[in-house]
Amino acid sequence: MNDRLDGILEKVNISKSFFKQMLTKGEYSMSGGEKRKINIARTFIGNSSVILMDEFENTLDKETKGMVQDYILEQQDKMVICITHSLDKDFLNGMDEIIYLKDGKVIDEDEYMQRTIDEGEKK
Repeated sequence: MNDRLDGILEKVNISKSFFKQMLTKGEYSMSGGEKRKINIARTFIGNSSVILMDEFENTLDKETKGMVQDYILEQQDKMVICITHSLDKDFLNGMDEIIYLKDGKVIDEDEYMQRTIDEGEKK
């Protein structure tokens, strides 16, 4: 179990020294990003076959976000459902399936791509 925990902490960019410090100081001394990392690690340490991640990348720095995305894509024995506003194509292209929603309704990929292009032109 310790090896598994060490591996997951590494995948979500948490050092062993920070983890030990967090155990003694408690959650009130942590930033939002640090709390997010701990919650992601807790999610993956469990043995659930289905994982739901809602906007996991919020409050994460760019490096950690990439590390967590890579770890999500490595999960072959779990169904990971990610709810995200991310347009990170490398991450999205690694998904088995993408369901696009607009105003609570499923839209097809062509419509989504056109909306994305239209939004990009507005900026």
